[in-house]
Amino acid sequence: MADANKKEYATSYVKAEVAEYWEAIPEFNNVAKTYNNFRDCLKELYNQTALQYILSDLDRLIGKWQRLSLRSLGDLSDFHFCFNVISSFLITNHLLSSREQSQAYLCVFDDALQNCITMHLQIIHQQNTFLLKPFLTYLRAPSRSLKEYLKNWTPLLEMALGQGESSCSRGVTNLKYT
Repeated sequence: MADANKKEYATSYVKAEVAEYWEAIPEFNNVAKTYNNFRDCLKELYNQTALQYILSDLDRLIGKWQRLSLRSLGDLSDFHFCFNVISSFLITNHLLSSREQSQAYLCVFDDALQNCITMHLQIIHQQNTFLLKPFLTYLRAPSRSLKEYLKNWTPLLEMALGQGESSCSRGVTNLKYT
């Protein structure tokens, strides 16, 4: 029996709504793909082995930390770890771009905190404004580890938030080690 016929027969055993979904799969319409390719694709879809994470997982993570707010460096490390796991998977599977990853990462920081960190960066690096780019765009290198990230940004976050009563720290939660 030809592969095209096998694919057609397979869709005849399921409800019409499900058959429409199956027929929309590229492996169904592509004559170069065999019935076995189509079957394997269906198994991946139903077992969800191909999509471990989806965009809504990233949205859910960001929403959670926007509601809770980052109150400590432990919170920041928890968020950073989860964010990198999910966003790296999405980028690898072409479901998210690096630019979208950068924008999504910054969504967790409230405006006051972003402005405060930016202001401190501008003061510290008046001559070298290009040094602001890593924070403002956050393009994560694949080899960058959580430890390296926190090592580089912890002093900056502590300074930006100030441990005293600076005008910038009022109304912004201080990050402290947990």
